[in-house]
Amino acid sequence: MKTATVLTTTALCCVLCACSEPTPAPTVPQPAIPAATAAAPITLENQGVLTDTQRAGLNGANEMTDLLKQADEERRKQLEAQGL
Repeated sequence: MKTATVLTTTALCCVLCACSEPTPAPTVPQPAIPAATAAAPITLENQGVLTDTQRAGLNGANEMTDLLKQADEERRKQLEAQGL
C-alpha cells in the first residue's frame, strides 16, 4: 500500500509539473549598437576593435558594394535608353 501511494503521489507531481507554465527567462538589456556608415572607409580612428584583416575585408566589401551599385545604375540607364 505504501508503494502504491508513493508511486501515485510521484506520478501526480510529475503531471502537475508538466502542465504548469514555465517561468519566463530573465530579460537582459542589450547594449546599443552604433549604426554603421555605408561605404565609408574604415580608418584607424574609427575602426574600434577591428583587426587589420577585418578592416581590409570590410573596406573590400564596401568597394564591391559601390561597384555593384554603379553597374546597376549603368544597366538601368541602358535599359531606359532602349525603351525597356
